Amino acid sequence: MNWTGTEDTSHGNLDVAAAFSSYYAGVGLNKEDMTYFANTADFMISHCGNFSKHVNKCYGDESFTSLRWWMQLAEFKPSIYHDSEAKLTQVFNAIQGVGQRYYMGAIAQLVKGYRVYDQPFNNVAENALPEGWRHWQSNPETVFLSPNSAFSGSQGLAVKNRPSYGWQVAQKVFDYEPGATYRLDTMARVFSGDANGRVMIYDATSKKSVAQVITTSRDWSPISMEFTVPNVSGHNLQIYLYSTKWQVDSEIHFDDLEIFRIN
Repeated sequence: MNWTGTEDTSHGNLDVAAAFSSYYAGVGLNKEDMTYFANTADFMISHCGNFSKHVNKCYGDESFTSLRWWMQLAEFKPSIYHDSEAKLTQVFNAIQGVGQRYYMGAIAQLVKGYRVYDQPFNNVAENALPEGWRHWQSNPETVFLSPNSAFSGSQGLAVKNRPSYGWQVAQKVFDYEPGATYRLDTMARVFSGDANGRVMIYDATSKKSVAQVITTSRDWSPISMEFTVPNVSGHNLQIYLYSTKWQVDSEIHFDDLEIFRIN
């Protein structure tokens, strides 16, 4: 990417928004490309005193209202989020009345957080599981990817109960930063049967649930939960996708799982 011109920070927001759209559509940009954008954001936000008006050199002081799309790049360089939060905190409480509306885009990105994990469930072979996921008390006949369980893309995750088998779970270890707070978002539906769908973050080290959320919807619907992880490293945290009742025949679908850090 050629940043030798004098693109200003404010209009650069549009460049970043377009880059993100292309990256997640799988068109033209890869993760390495996005790190170049992130390095640019880091330079302007964290190494130019305040917030540079230009993307290729430290120049002037841009309004923090223009942080809004640049903050998304924290997915590739987390310090962008934390340094932006510090700058916004400095000024926002001092802004009175309607003037605060200009900061809503940046504040919305702050509240949304930055993505640390993204799993669309459609990038591997049918009946397999994505990298890092495993069967827990389940097998490829009860927990699998299928076009029938897709909310978007080509496939989604299906969890089928077989009462004689016990719990049928799709499980993944979650790598965390000690003391952080996260939000997990996913789409889910109860496709059939009398059980509901459940998402849980389980601490296998302390043998307790950190957080869980249940869906009863028969239609695709978003579910979300926030959770704070232990203050120390070394705990084995796991994502569980499964049903609320193993004793009945049922099928639960999950898709488009994302986790954001929000502090």
